[in-house]
Amino acid sequence: MDPVVRNDGRFCIDLGGTIAEFSSSEPDAIHRMRRRFAGFEVASARPVISFIHSPEGGEQLSFSTSVDLKNRKVYLFGEQGISHVDGVLRTVLAVVAAPDLIAHAALLLDGERAFLCCGKPGAGKSTMAGLFPENAVCDELARVGVSPKRVVAKSLPYWKARPATVSLKSIFLLRHGLSNRRIRLSASDAIRELRRHLYWPLDEEKAADATFGTLSEVVQRVPVYRLDFLPDRRVWKTLTEVE
Repeated sequence: MDPVVRNDGRFCIDLGGTIAEFSSSEPDAIHRMRRRFAGFEVASARPVISFIHSPEGGEQLSFSTSVDLKNRKVYLFGEQGISHVDGVLRTVLAVVAAPDLIAHAALLLDGERAFLCCGKPGAGKSTMAGLFPENAVCDELARVGVSPKRVVAKSLPYWKARPATVSLKSIFLLRHGLSNRRIRLSASDAIRELRRHLYWPLDEEKAADATFGTLSEVVQRVPVYRLDFLPDRRVWKTLTEVE
């Protein structure tokens, strides 16, 4: 059963076109979450996914979660339950955002062009965003979809982020190196490498198939490079050069 929520105990955020609603019977929890997702909050709208928090209900641990994908609801229980939204949200978003891709990546802009910088922890996503704070719109997670005319990238609120919807120009697989250089990958290599940096809707077969279809189309339309780089601003020339 949903916990009792005060009339002002809810708010919505826009995750690149997917509306998520957060509600809680604890006003302080709502305050913390509003601060966490500052910049992505929108006026009340019909949500695609609901996160419902109650400070009570944890059993053996001080917090617990319950995910109901069929009804698109996530329940968070316990005093610390609200702090675990980030991890749950990544997994759930991969399902509700399908066929769009949810990429473990930083997103940087150069005017009308956008560059998706992917990598495992420590590969350099936050480093790249930190080198170019004026160009970075998110440093951890981004959403990618396709339209008839362009491949679209959208920032998501992880961790330092501001809302942006842009045309994707290139994708880079980051790796610290001894010099700045990029090597273009074939479509098959790009799929094999890039899929490691995506969140997959593994519990829903149709969603997973649709996501793979988007990945295949993206690598056909957008060049994918392996980027070795030194952690200084000179890498911008390598990042943005036109072939």
